[in-house]
Amino acid sequence: MNLRDFVISDENIYLAIYAVKSYVFDPQLLNRKDKKLLMRLSDPFNESLILQLIEKIRGNIVEILDTEKLFDVQVYFKPKDYRDLEAIYRPIHTAALEQLITMVSLLQPLIYEIPNDEDGRIYLSNYSRLIPQNFYGNRVSKKPEELFERWNIQYKKYTQKANEYLKTFYESHEYKYEVKLDLKNFFPSVDPQIIYGILTENMPITFKGEDVKLLKKIIYKLLICKVTNITSALAKQKYYGISEIEECYTKGIAQGLPQSYFFGNMCMIKIASIFEEALPGKSVYYVDDSYIYTNKSANEEDLDAIIKVINKKITDLENDYKLKNNGKCTFLSDTEYNCFFQYLQEKNESKYGIMVHTDKKVASTEIKGLTDGEIYLRTISREASKIGADIMSLYSEEEETTVLNRTRALLLSIQKELDKLDEGKDERETYQEKLMRYYKFFKYREIKLQLRQEKNIDKFLFETLVPFENTENCEANKETSYELLKGEVTQSFFFEEYKNDIWQVAIAMLISNSTSDREHRLIRDYIKRIIKVAYNREMLECSYIQREYEDYLEKRDSYEERDHYSTLKRSLNKKMQRFVNYNKEALKKEFCGLRLCGIKEDILSSYEICSSKFIQCTKLVLSNSSRLQRMFLNALYSKIFKVDISDTVVLNSYDKKGITYGELRTLIYLRNEKCNISYFLNWNLQLMGGENAQNIDYSLFEVLGAYKKYVSDPTNIDKLILTHKYTCDIWKNGAKHLYFYTLHNQEHAVDLVKNIIKIVKTISYIKITYYDYYLLFLACYLHDISMVKIASKNDFVLDEGESDAITTNAEIGFADCKNSSDIKYLIYDTYKQVDDFFEKKIRSSHGTESAAEIRKQNDLCFLEPSVREAVAEIAESHMRDGRDVFYTKGDAKEKLISYKFDKILLRFADLLDMSERRVSQPILNHNMDNISELSAFHWVSHLLTEGYELVSTYIRENDEMLMPGSITEQITLTIWVKLSQLSKHETNSCPHGKVLDESISKKGFLIELNEEGARCESPNCNFLCRWFNKKNDFLVMEMQALEAYLNRVPKKERFYNTKIIIKVVISNPTTISDKQFEILKKQIEKG
Repeated sequence: MNLRDFVISDENIYLAIYAVKSYVFDPQLLNRKDKKLLMRLSDPFNESLILQLIEKIRGNIVEILDTEKLFDVQVYFKPKDYRDLEAIYRPIHTAALEQLITMVSLLQPLIYEIPNDEDGRIYLSNYSRLIPQNFYGNRVSKKPEELFERWNIQYKKYTQKANEYLKTFYESHEYKYEVKLDLKNFFPSVDPQIIYGILTENMPITFKGEDVKLLKKIIYKLLICKVTNITSALAKQKYYGISEIEECYTKGIAQGLPQSYFFGNMCMIKIASIFEEALPGKSVYYVDDSYIYTNKSANEEDLDAIIKVINKKITDLENDYKLKNNGKCTFLSDTEYNCFFQYLQEKNESKYGIMVHTDKKVASTEIKGLTDGEIYLRTISREASKIGADIMSLYSEEEETTVLNRTRALLLSIQKELDKLDEGKDERETYQEKLMRYYKFFKYREIKLQLRQEKNIDKFLFETLVPFENTENCEANKETSYELLKGEVTQSFFFEEYKNDIWQVAIAMLISNSTSDREHRLIRDYIKRIIKVAYNREMLECSYIQREYEDYLEKRDSYEERDHYSTLKRSLNKKMQRFVNYNKEALKKEFCGLRLCGIKEDILSSYEICSSKFIQCTKLVLSNSSRLQRMFLNALYSKIFKVDISDTVVLNSYDKKGITYGELRTLIYLRNEKCNISYFLNWNLQLMGGENAQNIDYSLFEVLGAYKKYVSDPTNIDKLILTHKYTCDIWKNGAKHLYFYTLHNQEHAVDLVKNIIKIVKTISYIKITYYDYYLLFLACYLHDISMVKIASKNDFVLDEGESDAITTNAEIGFADCKNSSDIKYLIYDTYKQVDDFFEKKIRSSHGTESAAEIRKQNDLCFLEPSVREAVAEIAESHMRDGRDVFYTKGDAKEKLISYKFDKILLRFADLLDMSERRVSQPILNHNMDNISELSAFHWVSHLLTEGYELVSTYIRENDEMLMPGSITEQITLTIWVKLSQLSKHETNSCPHGKVLDESISKKGFLIELNEEGARCESPNCNFLCRWFNKKNDFLVMEMQALEAYLNRVPKKERFYNTKIIIKVVISNPTTISDKQFEILKKQIEKG
């Protein structure tokens, strides 16, 4: 296929349409019609729309390539900075949505190889492969869903790599200096001739004849666009530096358009080589941002000289790419733009020219002289990553509280560090810039979490929008807080908040959380005043903020995200309705195992749901992504199973017969973006036979979302579903010898899964992988499986301890029997002793026995031997001595499996499952006289325990610099109990925790964990505290060991000190019966 044929092909244009959401960087700048179109295009099966659009785009491409027509674009001035009493703006470009799609259709042959007909795979082009690996920004993606690799992931990599280099070179002394170079107004300053020259000189030699001409024209048409919305002299002055311009064209690289970031990287390849020649060493780049680690002398005088050399070489580079024939552009003939270009070149004040800043934006830091705070930025970057991930997967309000507390503590520490730098007039611009980057990150998340947590709008949000002096004397309540928006806002205040990305977050959250007409009217009035503050009247036509909030200011409804499955739903309702009425036997005939008989090799052609024309358009996408096939199959199977079509894992069935395990396994697999279509179609899953035909246990829905988030891999999630079913089956009739033990079935496992997620969110040091979560969740189900075993007679016969005593007592008792009644009593007493023997036997060894069952049980053959071995080791640890866990060497960094963390998590999660839900009040009432005293104690204790909350708060120890150890993470375990008995009791000298005397009240008390060897000697020992420590002895001991372990970890490997507190809260007065109270009292008196 030649270049032109590929560019105008359906496949190329559909690829551009398919990825459209990834490259419309500022959708708020689109007009209403285009916003609606963008939402409609989120449905990739919308045939009628897409086929019409392809024809329009093809017509646009032909017009662009065959005429002098240029792309029409608009530019909007986005607030950037406020310096020397002057507002500075960043010009952001956009275009009509059809124009943007056309641009990408032309850009794709620059960034990708033209696919061959054999495999249709997408490969990076010769140009894309020139981009060095240390360039992190806007790297071309090979995924059809996105034009560039996701910026948030890439920026995190960039930041982490820079911090990693800094720490490494601080310790190794390989490089002495960190240099931060900043290019002045990079995108507008790039002469288009440079981009054109770089691309033409590196053009692949495989392009010949007409293809070469066409490629050059594509480059030109993507570089030069006509600006249609600049008319005022002031706007032209801001954009070009001069106002006497008739025809307006883009200046430099038109930032905001899809091609701009690719062009920026191509230019930076040359700039980076100049940087690295002047400052040899290691470097990282994010488009025009860079950090260089070097041994070149970097005091202020030397650095100035180095920058002058760099800027001279950049100028020489620019001149090399300019044709010296009458100052014309190398790629233009007699076009209007050539006149425009020459005019700009004649004006010194607006002459193109890339240059490195010569002010404070360029910074050099001597690495060995850095503070601990700077070195440990690498640590805080890990905290940023953890908080970012945690916010995306919060499962409870207490998790929200912990993450909010952690965010605030880090924000406060960063703010303190910034204040110190300001007070000391410290000129370490690089360090300040890094701190500000993290400040913005944490501030945004604080605002977001604050609104989620408190469910209302607090005063702090308004303090972000108007100066503090206008809000400090105002009450923040629903009626008066919005009045704060009437306060005066200066241009300097607004630009400062806006450039730190705080203002945008605050106003967006205020809008989304406001409800009344009055509130929205005050917000609209405020935004209108901001626009007047930020822009001169003559610039309103190019106001970024005016355009961004245009719909809101005009009271127009915003467009909601469309359902990706809309078209498939309509098509399936027409084509597959007959399946809905089939009974089970009729439906069986439509399947061959798991695969529907009507599914063809070319999946989208099955059942004539998609047209052949549309399928041909999708060919390039289908060859490089399984998403369309996955969506198609998910919709198809969901329809047949009578389940709502979506990607959610909580299935909404409209079939009164319920959901079977076969249906669940099928849909959960297909609703996972990582599913393998080839594996699915050949999966040996007997959908409607055997155990797969059984209805599911609905408690599984409580954790399926967690499995998708934390385990991720669809095959492993399927094995967790099977393990859930296995656990349901083996516990269906309970445990023969442990009928008075609390629940250890799938409900217990589900609670443990939730507990583990909660613990990981609460204890910042513990970080585990997807695979760890998988093994841990399996262990949640299987760690108690031996408890359902029926005891072997050999366990009793071969025992030489307690069984001998039982036998001897029976012999003696039998000899003393005088009548049949005595014999019956003897048999009953002996039976109770034997039963108690088996109960203790199974209970005491169930950790080891469960591990053995996991390793050898044939029913678990769906788990690989290596997985079973790992799960067995983790499961067995929950009954081991804590020293065997907490004093083993950690291996999280060196191995695939973090055994130490996994064991700690399972043990702690198991001990936290202590609430009243694990026992049955009626069963206890019916069997009070037949239950052992110890079992009765634990049953009553469970009924008295309402639940728990695990939350971390963060305490800044003093004004120490930002570094690990400057903050204490206080982990508070709050347990609510229905026992108010605070009567004084003889001191018990508890070894694991001590009650804090000053905390004792009618509402409860706090328990602090003892240091090793210490004991509680409080004079205020009381019944409630004694009961709590007796009932939760293992829990308190485990938390004591956990606190000691976390504080033994070297400070350089953790960010926080650790303090663990147990808070016992009396939620209700004592309501248990006298008999039940006597049970508690008797066990406590035993000590």
